[in-house]
Amino acid sequence: MKNRVSILLVMIFCTTNVIAQKVNNTFLILCFEEDFKVSQHETKEYYWIVSTESLETKNIDLAKLFMSDFSSDNLIDCCSGQAIDPFLDFDKTDYSFEDGYLNSLVYFENIVRSHREKLQTIKIKWSNGQSKTVSIYGTVVKGSFCISNYHKVGRERTGYSGKVALPYSSFEVVDDFWTPNGDQFRSIDFSQFNYSIIP
Repeated sequence: MKNRVSILLVMIFCTTNVIAQKVNNTFLILCFEEDFKVSQHETKEYYWIVSTESLETKNIDLAKLFMSDFSSDNLIDCCSGQAIDPFLDFDKTDYSFEDGYLNSLVYFENIVRSHREKLQTIKIKWSNGQSKTVSIYGTVVKGSFCISNYHKVGRERTGYSGKVALPYSSFEVVDDFWTPNGDQFRSIDFSQFNYSIIP
């Protein structure tokens, strides 16, 4: 029963907010895949999101995308316009979701991985023999996402003051985006972008 109440609240808050933001519901999901050599670091992935509409207007506003490890409280707050930080955890933080929503997250992650286009590879070497390869992938999807400010605690902890996003519903791949736009994104220099500012 608790799960049903939680997801119902999410639906109520998010429906109001998503309708207001559905002027454009097509997004580019960027994955920065970081792989170290001569190190015990595991391969890590960092996800960011931007609306394709902002790409067309050149007003690119990337938001940190959390693919998982957020609470239902985060989702409710994000969709109602309140600042969130999924790293904040309290005794009463609720992580319960209905199976339908959890399944949609699995589906979303699967399509992001299976339909991604490689845009760029950045290689960095240090004098101690350590090296890092960052592979940058893009997936274009239609869907609903909740986007809000990053919580002030997170801003103070990381120095990041931009937007954060959580996946919500209705995910669909847009494969034909790359035919006219692929070269444009492969030419972007991501080397100065601090993709790992939020772990």
